Amino acid sequence: MISEQNMIIALHSLHSMRALRVWQSMAQRPPLIFVVSGTDLFQPLLKSGSISKDFQFVCSNADAIVTLADGFSRFYPKADRRQWAKKTQFIAQGAKPLPSSLKPSSSRIRAVVAANFRMIKDPLLPVRALEKLLAERMKTEEVSPQLEVLHFGSVSGHKYKRAVENSEHRISSCGLSWRWKGVVTQGGLRRWLGSSHLLIQSSLHEGGANIVGEAVMGRIPIIASRIPGNTGLLGMKHPGLFSVGSATGLARRLKEFISDEAYRQELKAASERLSSNHDLEKERIAWADLIENIGRCGRPSTTS
Repeated sequence: MISEQNMIIALHSLHSMRALRVWQSMAQRPPLIFVVSGTDLFQPLLKSGSISKDFQFVCSNADAIVTLADGFSRFYPKADRRQWAKKTQFIAQGAKPLPSSLKPSSSRIRAVVAANFRMIKDPLLPVRALEKLLAERMKTEEVSPQLEVLHFGSVSGHKYKRAVENSEHRISSCGLSWRWKGVVTQGGLRRWLGSSHLLIQSSLHEGGANIVGEAVMGRIPIIASRIPGNTGLLGMKHPGLFSVGSATGLARRLKEFISDEAYRQELKAASERLSSNHDLEKERIAWADLIENIGRCGRPSTTS
């Protein structure tokens, strides 16, 4: 039930359309805030080159559009870009600092991947990158520095389940290892992240992954694919970016990270500089101000 006293926050155009059709039929529509997700904006763009009709409807009718990474306005349709951009606001997801008691191991470098096994996450890209590093080490008989990559997330489908088993077996020599750790709670993931040296964010597209904010608040270095959802949080000049879908690019970044202390410190400093963007109080204030402003302006009566 939607009343005139409500304020609607829609989190995904397709998933919200049933409620929004009710909202559309009301004589006095309550204010509407639309939060853009990565799949909502980028999946249709990647498939067909245009946004979905549902996305078009919600953006056109929303009083405010919130993006969880900066710079998304440039992907709006040219005809609507100026109008939609005026009501678009970037609000970074806040995160608590990681527990200070957590310390990474000194015997090996540990990297964390947090992604369910879905195509848009490109979950096996870190495996392909490690295979390239492994091939190099087998030629030179190197076994150090040691690098372990721990992948957290759900696996569904025979293809991915078999890939997980094969990957754990293949990447387990010459000082390199890849292991799937399954699904953990947010608290569990934060503990693993806090005891790691690096976050790998390899998605094909994102709307602004919360795990990036978690890593930034923990001053954890980040190596990430050069997609809008990552550059909109890290910046276009972030030193840990690599080309989308490039195992070679990721392998190059990983090799530099495990062998170059100066590069590790550069990435750590980058996360530290960004930490204020993900302060929980800053996020709360941004949302409170937006809701207050939208509520104060109200919405005119309509019969359309």
